[in-house]
Amino acid sequence: MAFYRHLEELKEYIRINHSFPPSNHKSHAGLLGWIYNLRRIYIGQVHGVLTNEMIQALDEIGFVWNPSEDKLNNIYIHLKIYVEQGHDYLPSNYVDPVDNFHLGSKIGHLRQRGPLGKSYGGSQLTKEWINKFSELGVNWNPGEPLLKQKGYIKNSPSSSFVNK
Repeated sequence: MAFYRHLEELKEYIRINHSFPPSNHKSHAGLLGWIYNLRRIYIGQVHGVLTNEMIQALDEIGFVWNPSEDKLNNIYIHLKIYVEQGHDYLPSNYVDPVDNFHLGSKIGHLRQRGPLGKSYGGSQLTKEWINKFSELGVNWNPGEPLLKQKGYIKNSPSSSFVNK
C-alpha cells in the first residue's frame, strides 16, 4: 500500500535528518506532496482515505497536522521560557543563544497578526492564540515595546504600610 511505503520513507528521512523535510526540499517532492495531501484529507479539504490506524502511525512519529499551529506553538514555547527566566523586556533583535531562534523578530511579526495588526495578507491570530500570548505579556500596540513592562512590588514586613 502506498501509504505505508511513504510512511517508511518519511521515517527514514527523520532517522537520517532528525527532522521532517522542509517544504522547499526539491529532492523529496513526492514525499512532500504526500504530506501535503494527508493534511488536506485530515481537515476535509479533499476526499481520501485516512484511517484511525494511519493517523495513529503518523502521530507516533510526531507528524505535524497543522504547520502554522506548530510554528505558533514554537514561538509560544520560546517566549514562555524567556518570560519564566524573569525577562520583561524583549529586544526586537533578540536571538535565543541556545538554538539561534529569532524570538524578537518573530514576536514583532506576530503582533502584525494580532488584534491591532493589519496582517498584511496573512491570517489574523485566533482569540485563543491572542489570549495565550497576552498572558505572557505580549504588547500588541505598534511602536511600543514587544512585551508589557511589569512592575514588581516586593512585599516584606519592613516595607509594609499601616494606616492609622
